[in-house]
Amino acid sequence: MKKHPQLAKKFQLLFALQINPAIDSYADIARVLDVSRQSVSRWCRGTATSQGDSIPQYQLSKIASEFDLAPHWFGLAFEEFESRVKEKKDREVSGDLNASTEISTSTMPITNLEIFGRDGELQKLNNYWEDESINIVQLIAFGGVGKSTLTNRWLSELHTRNYGSAKRVYAWSFYWQGESCDTNSSGDLFIEHALDWFGDSDATLGTPWAKASRLAKYIRKSKTLLILDGLEPMQFPPGLKCGQIENPAIALLIRELAASNNGLCVITSRLQVEDLVPFEDGRVATIDLNRLSVGASKQLLRSMGVDGNEKVMEYAAEYYSGHALSLTLLGGYLAVVYEGEIEKIHYIDSLVEEQKLGHHASNLIQAYLKWFKNTPELELLYWVSMFDRPVNLSTIKSISTSETIERLSEKLVKLRKSRWAFAVGLLKDTNLISAKEIDNETVLDCHPIVRDFVANHLKVQECPIWLRGNKLIFDHLQNVAVENPGNMTELEPLFRAVIHGTNAGLYEEAFQVYYERIKRRQFSIFAEGSHHADQACIRFFL
Repeated sequence: MKKHPQLAKKFQLLFALQINPAIDSYADIARVLDVSRQSVSRWCRGTATSQGDSIPQYQLSKIASEFDLAPHWFGLAFEEFESRVKEKKDREVSGDLNASTEISTSTMPITNLEIFGRDGELQKLNNYWEDESINIVQLIAFGGVGKSTLTNRWLSELHTRNYGSAKRVYAWSFYWQGESCDTNSSGDLFIEHALDWFGDSDATLGTPWAKASRLAKYIRKSKTLLILDGLEPMQFPPGLKCGQIENPAIALLIRELAASNNGLCVITSRLQVEDLVPFEDGRVATIDLNRLSVGASKQLLRSMGVDGNEKVMEYAAEYYSGHALSLTLLGGYLAVVYEGEIEKIHYIDSLVEEQKLGHHASNLIQAYLKWFKNTPELELLYWVSMFDRPVNLSTIKSISTSETIERLSEKLVKLRKSRWAFAVGLLKDTNLISAKEIDNETVLDCHPIVRDFVANHLKVQECPIWLRGNKLIFDHLQNVAVENPGNMTELEPLFRAVIHGTNAGLYEEAFQVYYERIKRRQFSIFAEGSHHADQACIRFFL
């Protein structure tokens, strides 16, 4: 469990300043979190069996949301916490907080906002935001190094400063549909969603190129911070066209903004954006995100409750090469399974050959699969991995309990409400999934590397489970889709249904959905503006 120094004092400050007038006691905190008052007291003072100055990870986001604070603030020293809270309060009193900034960041992946060893990169982002000559910043790093986490942390810090002079902040993550460009159709959806958000009268009108051109004009109208997170599904993989943007509308938009921009576009990707090469004359900046130092790696592990022999801590940092995701999975595993003893790292079996999977994270994920065997937690992880994007817990409950499937839902169908919460909390503590409350719904997500590994495990090792689970998701998406969709937002569930249908081996049924509900029996006519999504969908039948 992560440490939150002087937690009792921080709560008292929040009560005294009336940051949330409806919460001014431990009893009120207990009420909104649906826990006992004694539990809140134990978080502050600790007991013989629980660590003090620590909020359980699965409760942290919720309590931070109740006070409208960034979760990582609770991990700050009290003096820094007090300074930020009072500054926030002063702005609220003066009526300045977010007074003139329109914000949309809901599609960003759910990540921990606590980061280590990234002060230099955060400062670079701040400098580029203030530098009017820079139109685009690309943040490049291997998967799992922490691109999205760094971006979320920067956005959180900008939020506390009212986003400076930004009039609009719009963020979109392409990680919604995994890592493969073959499964990703969100490029067209992004264009239409962004047009609608920026005030276009009809986001469905025009060719993809016309839409992209209009969107660029809207973005330039006022100082806008545009975040395009996880762009690599929109790029060609290593090969002849490596790094070039495959979706023509997005390629045009990025070139337009690289040429002229009143604000800043921040792109995160595993691959350099080759389309930006002509603009590397001072208009485009690149941040290469390196792996964590040994010191930062040790800080990360300690923040998760891992400690012990200093040489073993250094060994862990070096063995996992400063790879943030691997270290996070390691920290969660040691904290949950071995009470944070770093010496127990030697008990983690090398269950797979490194050269085959190419990543330490894979070993750790497989160790988790073995440890969670025959538990509700493993079934829940399977369901989260089968969905290609964040999914409401209520949706998983509805689908998974509709049919008893051995090793996929047989444990879940019997769970009480409190046990569901425990399963979510335990998976969060291990860092296999993330969760946050959006519009009174618990939304679950996981890192693309975790999702793809678990999904591949199901396809290869548990094929019957993979087929039946995708069949249920296929049926669900058909049922929730609009009968006669009129735009990409309404078409998206059907495109996804086709993908899950083919994953389930139901090629004829999936093709019927494509022909009858997407194409509407008109093969000669593409849904205007959905060319790329349509092509990606067709690839699943080839």
